[in-house]
Amino acid sequence: MNILLLVGGSHHDSPEIRTALQAIFENDGAHTVSQSEDMAILSPDGLESVDVVVNATTDREPESAEHYALINHVAGGAGLVVVHGGLASFWNSQAYFGMIGSKFAGKSLDERGAGDFVVEFGPNRHTLQHPITLGLENYTVNDELFFLQGDQTQWQVLARAQGHPVMYAKTFGLGRVFVSALGHDETRFLVPNTTEVMRRGALWAAGRL
Repeated sequence: MNILLLVGGSHHDSPEIRTALQAIFENDGAHTVSQSEDMAILSPDGLESVDVVVNATTDREPESAEHYALINHVAGGAGLVVVHGGLASFWNSQAYFGMIGSKFAGKSLDERGAGDFVVEFGPNRHTLQHPITLGLENYTVNDELFFLQGDQTQWQVLARAQGHPVMYAKTFGLGRVFVSALGHDETRFLVPNTTEVMRRGALWAAGRL
């Protein structure tokens, strides 16, 4: 599986974060992961062999041709994983937010810039059981709790925290989209359940789970 990891932006980017994400998605060498902070990679040629795009950017604004290349690639059957800051990126593209189904609309913080909360999986009447989260137990994290704004009728909500959706899956055209609001920095990505959900999310987005 070929994975393109989009990085860079005003927040949530560092060598440590890039290394942590690379390790999660490489999955012990089972997948090929390339990183780029150059949005020019978002072109029909640049995306041709990419099975899954992981958007871990924040406050990036690709050119029109670039974000439409990504949208067309996913609509044509590729996978997309949106990680934390990717919900607060591509602000110049309403079509991007239409594809992923939500956008960042605020966050809950304490004096340290993050807080402890429980990530709750299904199945229950508010959260679905899904291959991405099957068998995983609820767990406590210290992270930024993002509030998401969007059409929830599009979402298969996979996890909630304090009642707010923090992970969901959806389709877009022939493609699949997995969104995780977790991941303020590399320490949050190293939490085992977060790592496992993201690994499975990429597999599901690629149609391999």
